[in-house]
Amino acid sequence: MDVPQIGYPLALDLVDGLVLVEQDSPSELLGCAKAILDCPLGFLESDDDNAFGTPQLWGVTEPIAATAQRARAAIERGEPRVAADTAGQWTDLVSGLITATLERASG
Repeated sequence: MDVPQIGYPLALDLVDGLVLVEQDSPSELLGCAKAILDCPLGFLESDDDNAFGTPQLWGVTEPIAATAQRARAAIERGEPRVAADTAGQWTDLVSGLITATLERASG
């Protein structure tokens, strides 16, 4: 592994300790996107403009497409690699993560 990063969600390997992922790999990018979805908007005190995180995704009455759009905007705001993905390399992965998150949130 050239540039190891701590994986998210955090996991332990009984031999090596924290599970690591390669920087800029699909696993690392999805971990970053998941961290943004898991963090409520404005939760981080170190974030001066309270822009990191995702607005509430559950208990909303708007159509699922609008909720997914808000989730994607939050990911693009917090993870520049997704916003800069003009080739669509991460689109399916991030869309799948958003769908799974919204399905869990809706029960």
